Amino acid sequence: MLFNKRVPVFELQDFSWLPSQIRDGVTDYLAFCLDILNIYTPVSPLIMNTLINAKTNTIIDLASGSGGPIKKLATEIRTSGMELNVILTDLYPNKVEINDNTTQYYSRSVDARNIPSDLRGMRTLFTSFHHFNDTDAKGIIRDSCQNNAPIGIFEFTSRDLLTFCLCFPTAFLMPFFTPLIRPYKFSRLFFTYIIPLIPLVTFWDILASVLRTRSEAELKEIVKNENHYDWRIGTLKTSLFFKVIYLIGTPKLEDN
Repeated sequence: MLFNKRVPVFELQDFSWLPSQIRDGVTDYLAFCLDILNIYTPVSPLIMNTLINAKTNTIIDLASGSGGPIKKLATEIRTSGMELNVILTDLYPNKVEINDNTTQYYSRSVDARNIPSDLRGMRTLFTSFHHFNDTDAKGIIRDSCQNNAPIGIFEFTSRDLLTFCLCFPTAFLMPFFTPLIRPYKFSRLFFTYIIPLIPLVTFWDILASVLRTRSEAELKEIVKNENHYDWRIGTLKTSLFFKVIYLIGTPKLEDN
Protein backbone atom coordinates (compact mmCIF):
# COMPACT_ATOMS: atom_id res chain seq x y z
CA MET A 1 0.00 0.00 0.00
CA LEU A 2 1.11 3.54 -0.84
CA PHE A 3 0.88 4.85 2.74
CA ASN A 4 2.32 1.86 4.61
CA LYS A 5 5.91 2.91 4.13
CA ARG A 6 7.52 6.34 4.13
CA VAL A 7 8.34 7.43 0.58
CA PRO A 8 11.44 9.69 0.46
CA VAL A 9 10.36 11.75 -2.54
CA PHE A 10 11.87 15.21 -2.98
CA GLU A 11 10.19 18.53 -2.29
CA LEU A 12 11.06 21.49 -4.49
CA GLN A 13 11.60 23.69 -1.44
CA ASP A 14 14.51 21.44 -0.48
CA PHE A 15 16.62 22.76 -3.34
CA SER A 16 18.75 25.90 -3.00
CA TRP A 17 18.13 26.81 -6.66
CA LEU A 18 14.43 27.47 -6.03
CA PRO A 19 14.01 31.28 -6.26
CA SER A 20 13.30 32.92 -2.92
CA GLN A 21 10.17 34.59 -4.36
CA ILE A 22 8.68 31.15 -5.04
CA ARG A 23 9.88 29.62 -1.75
CA ASP A 24 8.53 32.54 0.28
CA GLY A 25 5.25 32.48 -1.64
CA VAL A 26 4.74 28.82 -0.76
CA THR A 27 5.61 29.25 2.92
CA ASP A 28 3.48 32.41 3.20
CA TYR A 29 0.47 30.56 1.81
CA LEU A 30 0.93 27.44 3.93
CA ALA A 31 1.40 29.55 7.07
CA PHE A 32 -1.83 31.41 6.23
CA CYS A 33 -3.77 28.17 5.80
CA LEU A 34 -2.45 26.66 9.04
CA ASP A 35 -3.32 29.90 10.80
CA ILE A 36 -6.93 30.21 9.70
CA LEU A 37 -7.61 26.51 10.31
CA ASN A 38 -5.99 26.54 13.78
CA ILE A 39 -4.30 23.26 12.90
CA TYR A 40 -1.70 23.42 15.66
CA THR A 41 -3.80 24.99 18.43
CA PRO A 42 -4.09 21.66 20.36
CA VAL A 43 -0.32 21.52 20.91
CA SER A 44 -0.21 24.72 23.02
CA PRO A 45 -0.54 22.86 26.36
CA LEU A 46 2.22 20.44 25.36
CA ILE A 47 4.58 23.30 24.58
CA MET A 48 3.70 25.17 27.77
CA ASN A 49 4.31 22.09 29.93
CA THR A 50 7.65 21.47 28.22
CA LEU A 51 8.76 25.06 28.76
CA ILE A 52 7.81 24.87 32.45
CA ASN A 53 9.54 21.52 32.98
CA ALA A 54 12.65 22.70 31.15
CA LYS A 55 12.64 26.01 33.06
CA THR A 56 12.98 28.15 29.95
CA ASN A 57 10.84 30.88 28.42
CA THR A 58 12.50 30.83 24.98
CA ILE A 59 11.51 28.89 21.86
CA ILE A 60 14.00 28.40 19.03
CA ASP A 61 11.79 27.60 16.05
CA LEU A 62 13.68 25.71 13.34
CA ALA A 63 12.85 25.67 9.62
CA SER A 64 10.42 28.54 10.28
CA GLY A 65 9.88 29.60 6.67
CA SER A 66 7.66 32.68 6.86
CA GLY A 67 7.06 32.22 10.58
CA GLY A 68 4.60 29.36 10.50
CA PRO A 69 2.33 28.24 13.35
CA ILE A 70 4.64 29.29 16.19
CA LYS A 71 3.69 32.97 15.83
CA LYS A 72 0.01 32.31 16.60
CA LEU A 73 0.83 29.71 19.24
CA ALA A 74 3.16 32.18 20.94
CA THR A 75 0.32 34.71 21.14
CA GLU A 76 -1.93 32.09 22.74
CA ILE A 77 0.75 31.12 25.24
CA ARG A 78 1.43 34.73 26.20
CA THR A 79 -2.30 35.33 26.62
CA SER A 80 -2.27 32.63 29.29
CA GLY A 81 0.14 34.77 31.29
CA MET A 82 3.41 33.04 30.44
CA GLU A 83 6.33 35.20 29.35
CA LEU A 84 7.75 33.89 26.09
CA ASN A 85 10.51 34.84 23.69
CA VAL A 86 10.55 33.32 20.20
CA ILE A 87 13.45 33.19 17.78
CA LEU A 88 12.56 32.14 14.23
CA THR A 89 15.29 30.47 12.18
CA ASP A 90 15.64 28.86 8.77
CA LEU A 91 18.27 27.52 6.40
CA TYR A 92 16.90 30.12 3.96
CA PRO A 93 15.78 33.01 6.23
CA ASN A 94 12.60 34.77 5.15
CA LYS A 95 12.13 38.54 5.45
CA VAL A 96 9.12 38.51 7.75
CA GLU A 97 7.46 41.50 9.38
CA ILE A 98 7.57 41.07 13.19
CA ASN A 99 5.17 43.25 15.16
CA ASP A 100 6.37 42.62 18.72
CA ASN A 101 9.68 42.79 20.55
CA THR A 102 9.46 39.26 21.99
CA THR A 103 9.73 37.59 18.59
CA GLN A 104 12.67 37.94 16.23
CA TYR A 105 13.91 36.34 13.02
CA TYR A 106 17.52 35.16 13.25
CA SER A 107 19.18 36.78 10.26
CA ARG A 108 21.81 34.10 9.60
CA SER A 109 21.21 30.72 7.98
CA VAL A 110 20.61 28.01 10.59
CA ASP A 111 21.09 24.31 9.93
CA ALA A 112 18.69 22.37 12.17
CA ARG A 113 21.37 19.68 12.61
CA ASN A 114 23.89 22.12 14.06
CA ILE A 115 22.36 24.98 16.04
CA PRO A 116 24.59 27.99 16.90
CA SER A 117 25.61 28.02 20.56
CA ASP A 118 23.96 31.41 21.18
CA LEU A 119 20.51 29.96 20.43
CA ARG A 120 19.31 28.41 23.67
CA GLY A 121 15.80 27.31 24.57
CA MET A 122 13.18 24.76 23.54
CA ARG A 123 13.60 23.78 19.90
CA THR A 124 10.49 23.33 17.76
CA LEU A 125 9.84 22.09 14.24
CA PHE A 126 6.42 22.46 12.63
CA THR A 127 5.61 20.56 9.42
CA SER A 128 9.32 20.34 8.63
CA PHE A 129 10.84 17.24 10.24
CA HIS A 130 9.73 15.12 7.28
CA HIS A 131 12.10 17.10 5.03
CA PHE A 132 15.06 15.33 6.60
CA ASN A 133 16.21 11.80 5.81
CA ASP A 134 16.75 9.42 8.73
CA THR A 135 20.44 10.30 9.10
CA ASP A 136 19.77 14.03 9.25
CA ALA A 137 16.69 13.55 11.44
CA LYS A 138 18.82 11.67 13.96
CA GLY A 139 21.37 14.49 13.66
CA ILE A 140 18.72 17.02 14.69
CA ILE A 141 17.80 14.91 17.71
CA ARG A 142 21.43 14.28 18.60
CA ASP A 143 22.32 17.99 18.46
CA SER A 144 19.46 18.80 20.85
CA CYS A 145 20.49 16.03 23.23
CA GLN A 146 24.15 17.02 23.20
CA ASN A 147 23.14 20.56 24.15
CA ASN A 148 20.59 19.43 26.75
CA ALA A 149 17.87 21.31 24.87
CA PRO A 150 14.21 20.25 24.96
CA ILE A 151 12.72 19.65 21.53
CA GLY A 152 9.20 19.45 20.10
CA ILE A 153 8.37 18.11 16.64
CA PHE A 154 4.86 18.53 15.21
CA GLU A 155 3.47 17.28 11.88
CA PHE A 156 -0.11 17.57 10.60
CA THR A 157 0.58 15.73 7.32
CA SER A 158 -0.19 12.25 8.61
CA ARG A 159 0.67 9.54 6.10
CA ASP A 160 -2.81 8.26 5.34
CA LEU A 161 -5.43 8.46 2.60
CA LEU A 162 -7.70 10.91 4.45
CA THR A 163 -4.93 13.48 4.93
CA PHE A 164 -3.84 12.97 1.34
CA CYS A 165 -7.37 13.76 0.14
CA LEU A 166 -7.74 16.75 2.49
CA CYS A 167 -4.46 18.24 1.27
CA PHE A 168 -5.15 17.61 -2.41
CA PRO A 169 -7.27 20.76 -3.09
CA THR A 170 -4.99 23.14 -1.17
CA ALA A 171 -3.10 24.49 -4.18
CA PHE A 172 -6.30 24.89 -6.21
CA LEU A 173 -7.75 27.15 -3.51
CA MET A 174 -4.72 29.44 -3.64
CA PRO A 175 -6.19 31.94 -6.18
CA PHE A 176 -9.07 32.56 -3.77
CA PHE A 177 -6.98 32.90 -0.59
CA THR A 178 -3.93 34.77 -1.91
CA PRO A 179 -5.60 38.23 -1.79
CA LEU A 180 -6.16 37.70 1.95
CA ILE A 181 -2.48 37.16 2.76
CA ARG A 182 -0.68 40.12 4.30
CA PRO A 183 1.51 41.93 3.58
CA TYR A 184 0.90 42.09 -0.16
CA LYS A 185 3.86 41.13 -2.31
CA PHE A 186 4.01 41.76 -6.04
CA SER A 187 6.07 38.57 -6.52
CA ARG A 188 3.37 36.49 -4.79
CA LEU A 189 0.65 37.90 -7.03
CA PHE A 190 2.73 37.56 -10.18
CA PHE A 191 3.77 33.95 -9.55
CA THR A 192 0.23 32.98 -8.55
CA TYR A 193 -1.89 34.60 -11.25
CA ILE A 194 0.44 35.36 -14.18
CA ILE A 195 2.96 32.53 -14.03
CA PRO A 196 1.45 30.05 -11.52
CA LEU A 197 4.69 28.63 -10.15
CA ILE A 198 3.70 29.09 -6.51
CA PRO A 199 0.52 26.94 -6.85
CA LEU A 200 2.44 24.27 -8.79
CA VAL A 201 5.23 24.05 -6.22
CA THR A 202 2.68 24.09 -3.39
CA PHE A 203 0.71 21.25 -4.95
CA TRP A 204 3.73 19.01 -5.38
CA ASP A 205 5.33 19.78 -2.02
CA ILE A 206 2.15 19.21 0.01
CA LEU A 207 1.54 15.81 -1.54
CA ALA A 208 5.22 14.91 -1.13
CA SER A 209 5.00 15.97 2.52
CA VAL A 210 2.19 13.50 3.19
CA LEU A 211 4.23 10.67 1.69
CA ARG A 212 7.33 11.62 3.72
CA THR A 213 5.79 12.17 7.16
CA ARG A 214 6.86 9.65 9.80
CA SER A 215 4.46 7.55 11.83
CA GLU A 216 4.66 7.27 15.63
CA ALA A 217 6.55 3.98 15.26
CA GLU A 218 9.08 5.57 12.91
CA LEU A 219 9.60 8.49 15.31
CA LYS A 220 10.28 6.01 18.11
CA GLU A 221 12.92 4.40 15.92
CA ILE A 222 14.60 7.78 15.35
CA VAL A 223 15.04 8.46 19.09
CA LYS A 224 15.56 4.92 20.40
CA ASN A 225 19.26 5.43 21.24
CA GLU A 226 18.81 8.73 23.13
CA ASN A 227 18.09 7.12 26.50
CA HIS A 228 18.99 10.11 28.67
CA TYR A 229 15.87 11.94 27.44
CA ASP A 230 12.22 11.44 28.26
CA TRP A 231 10.30 11.06 25.01
CA ARG A 232 6.56 11.60 24.49
CA ILE A 233 5.14 10.51 21.15
CA GLY A 234 1.47 10.68 20.26
CA THR A 235 -1.31 11.99 18.04
CA LEU A 236 -3.82 14.78 18.65
CA LYS A 237 -7.04 15.41 16.77
CA THR A 238 -7.37 18.87 15.29
CA SER A 239 -9.62 20.72 12.83
CA LEU A 240 -11.09 19.34 9.58
CA PHE A 241 -10.33 15.73 10.48
CA PHE A 242 -6.59 16.41 10.49
CA LYS A 243 -4.29 14.86 13.10
CA VAL A 244 -1.08 16.24 14.59
CA ILE A 245 1.66 13.71 15.24
CA TYR A 246 4.09 14.95 17.87
CA LEU A 247 7.39 14.01 19.45
CA ILE A 248 8.59 15.88 22.54
CA GLY A 249 11.89 15.25 24.26
CA THR A 250 13.21 16.66 27.54
CA PRO A 251 16.37 15.80 29.48
CA LYS A 252 15.74 13.37 32.32
CA LEU A 253 15.79 15.05 35.70
CA GLU A 254 18.82 13.13 36.93
CA ASP A 255 20.80 14.49 33.98
CA ASN A 256 19.99 18.17 34.64
